[in-house]
Amino acid sequence: NLKSEKFEIINYKGNRNHTKMSALEIDTEAKTITIGSRKKGSNSFLKIYDKLTEQLENIGRYAQLAQQFQSWVRFEVTFRGQYAKQLTKLILSLPSRDMLQQFIANKIIEKYCLIDTEMRQLTEYSEALIKFSTVAPPLVATSPRNNQLMQSIHYTLKGSGFFPMLEKVKQIWGIPAVTILLKRLLFEYEYNYNPNEDVNIWLKKNAPELQVLEFETYLDSIIEIFYIKNAPSSPKSAKKSGRKNAE
Repeated sequence: NLKSEKFEIINYKGNRNHTKMSALEIDTEAKTITIGSRKKGSNSFLKIYDKLTEQLENIGRYAQLAQQFQSWVRFEVTFRGQYAKQLTKLILSLPSRDMLQQFIANKIIEKYCLIDTEMRQLTEYSEALIKFSTVAPPLVATSPRNNQLMQSIHYTLKGSGFFPMLEKVKQIWGIPAVTILLKRLLFEYEYNYNPNEDVNIWLKKNAPELQVLEFETYLDSIIEIFYIKNAPSSPKSAKKSGRKNAE
């Protein structure tokens, strides 16, 4: 049905999932279907597979239970990267453990909801998940590669002249002078800086998406990309263990 586009996968916004699809087929019958990429850097993928055959052939943990059924298909979603970090915070904030299963159902259906394109209605299993699931904030993936904020931070780290300025002050007046300078710059920013219209437009467009992310985690990913991009010219900096953490 997926191959013939009788079924399609949409997210909670109703947008079609355009990630790649692959399958392991035996005698033209799909035993395992993967929606999305398993490669490093992807935030999630869905695996649909024949749990019944897996348990019976491998004498798995649930082999006895599997014998009671004619069909047992498992929908298994893997969340990584930004999604995994957001999920951790959301799970820890759940009012009780009893809500965990409903929360998991919500997250599966949020990214991978199957609909019948001919009938224009949910498949029975997606509908069952929706009825069972609870309401929870959506997971948001923001790629800093296409983000102007990332470019600004990278520019500050490498090409803006900010660090050379600090070095000049340090060499002439010492570290205490650098501290005074940074405090004064912070004061000027807080009390005398007025953002222009471009900044306000950017905030309206990007702030809602970025606010759901933990800033320190987001900043770490931006700086990590900076060192990866600049690894050839600064091999020592590319090694994370060689950098001091900012406390």
